[in-house]
Amino acid sequence: MDDMPIVTLSNGLRVANFSSPHPFTFVDGTILPACSNDRARALMLDVTEDINPHNIGGVDIGLIELSFQLSGDVDAEVTRLLKLEHKGFDLVLCPLPVLNAISSIGWRHPVEKIFVGIRIADRVTKTCYIDKFCQME
Repeated sequence: MDDMPIVTLSNGLRVANFSSPHPFTFVDGTILPACSNDRARALMLDVTEDINPHNIGGVDIGLIELSFQLSGDVDAEVTRLLKLEHKGFDLVLCPLPVLNAISSIGWRHPVEKIFVGIRIADRVTKTCYIDKFCQME
């Protein structure tokens, strides 16, 4: 699996992109590149869909309840990154479902100090804060 993209923000923090196939733009103008398609696919969570059929306005639809679990690849990559002890990065940006899946298995410190989510500063431009991040539940 190829490595995570990493950039240094203007405040000195080194942030890494865990698995997003999309870039992140920060309020200081820094752009954290997208992960490769291979990395993004390899680090997908296992998902369970519970489908509840409904009829809305004469149309049959399924309302889906999603639950996410760590895949073997995600578990292995989180473990590998924890062993690096911040070598090359300070924070690893993860999607919220990844943070929730990590939290659901009881991993805490140091995971919660390294793996974080973005906090959008501007909903229209989609820029992210450089000094505010979301932590695990």
